[in-house]
Amino acid sequence: MNYPKMASITYDTIVEIEKEKYTIEIKKFTDDEISIEMENMNSKLRYGIKKSAKEIMTLTNNELKMELDSMQFFTVLKKAISSTNNMKMNYLMNNESQLMLYFIWKVEELIEKKMEIMLVSLNVADVTRMSKMMIDLDKYKTDLIALKEQYSHMSINYNELLNKLTAGNKQSEENLVHVHDATKKIQEIQKNNIINVTIFTDNTRRAYEKGKPVFTVKVNKKQKDTILVISATLCVHGESNAGTCQIWTYGNKIPSKNSMVNGQSEGYVNNSGYARQIICSAVIEGHECTGIQTLNLKWDDDMTPFLFINPNSTDHINFKKHQTCSTIRVEEILQQNIYE
Repeated sequence: MNYPKMASITYDTIVEIEKEKYTIEIKKFTDDEISIEMENMNSKLRYGIKKSAKEIMTLTNNELKMELDSMQFFTVLKKAISSTNNMKMNYLMNNESQLMLYFIWKVEELIEKKMEIMLVSLNVADVTRMSKMMIDLDKYKTDLIALKEQYSHMSINYNELLNKLTAGNKQSEENLVHVHDATKKIQEIQKNNIINVTIFTDNTRRAYEKGKPVFTVKVNKKQKDTILVISATLCVHGESNAGTCQIWTYGNKIPSKNSMVNGQSEGYVNNSGYARQIICSAVIEGHECTGIQTLNLKWDDDMTPFLFINPNSTDHINFKKHQTCSTIRVEEILQQNIYE
C-alpha cells in the first residue's frame, strides 16, 4: 500500500508579482524531496514543482557550482523568499502554464549568484482548486444578493426621502407665498395707517425753568380716531436735582386724561461738566379733537432734570463753536388690526 508522503518542514507566505498577490509554500519531505507551490489569490492559477533538491538544482542554471542537500536547499529558498541575509527572489511570468522564479543572493558581499527555477501549471484536473473556486463563487453570489437587497432598501429610502423633500419644498414655497402676502399686507396697512408725520428741530440754547414746558410745538391732527406717537431726543447739560417724570400735554383745552400723558422717568444725574441726551417717547390716544393744537413737554413741578437745553461752547469748552440740537417726531397713526 502506498501512503502519501508527509512533509517534515513547511514554510508559506504571500508575495506580489506584477501587482498580483500569490501564496507561496515550500515543503521538505522526509525522503529528501522539495516542493514549491504558488497560487494566484485572484485567478486561482497554481504553479509548482516537486523533486529532490539535487534534481531541482540540476534543472536550474546553477551558478553556485556546489551541491545542496534538501535541508540546505529548503533554507536557501526560505531566506530568498523572505529576503533575508542578502538574498531575494524575483519573478518572471512566461505564460499561464509557466512561472519562472529567480533566486539572487550575494556571496561575501561581493559576488552575486543567481538560480532559476521553473514552475509549471498545476491546474490540470485540479479538483481542490475547482472546489475552492466554487466556494468563492457561492460566496460572491451571496454577497451580490445581499448587495442587491441593500440597494433595494436604499432605493426605497431614497425615494421616500425624495418625496418628503419635494413635499417640504412645496410647503416652503407655499409658506414663502404666505409670508410675502403678509408682508405686503403689513406694508400696505402701514402705508395707509400713517396719516401724518411732523418733525421739529430745536437748536436754541436756553435754561430750564421749573414747572414750564421745555418746548412747545404745533401739531395738526387730521382725524378723530387716530393716535399720536411721539419720539424725541433732547441734548441737555447740567446735573439734575432729583428723580422726576416727563409730562406730555396735547390740546388747546385744559389738560384732561386724554391730553396729558406721563412719560419716562428721569433719574438723578451728577454730571454737570458734560452734555448728555434724554430719550423721550409717548403715545396719546383717545384724543378726538382735530386741527392744529399745541404739544409740549415739561417735568414735575419743582424738579430740575437739567440746567440747559441745546448747550454750546458757553457751557463747556469741548463744544467749541458747535451748537447742539434736539429733535421731535410726531406720527399720527390710524389704529387697525393687521391680522384681520
